[in-house]
Amino acid sequence: EPFEWRSLIETIAKENELTERETDIFEYLAMGYTAKRIGEKLYISPFTAQNHIRCIYSKLNVNSKQEVLEFIERRKR
Repeated sequence: EPFEWRSLIETIAKENELTERETDIFEYLAMGYTAKRIGEKLYISPFTAQNHIRCIYSKLNVNSKQEVLEFIERRKR
């Protein structure tokens, strides 16, 4: 399962042209982490994390973390 999860995250990231950093953040976002917690994990400010999250939302054409999770769920099937 962890390998499949990482593979799915990387596939979605490539298809949607996420940068390497956005891909890192996307993985944490997909696990339900907040911008504050992502910042702590990646040693960046929560504001920087939030800026990356906004870019990710734009590239995936979603507006919330819930929509990100639903996007991933649809791809799992």
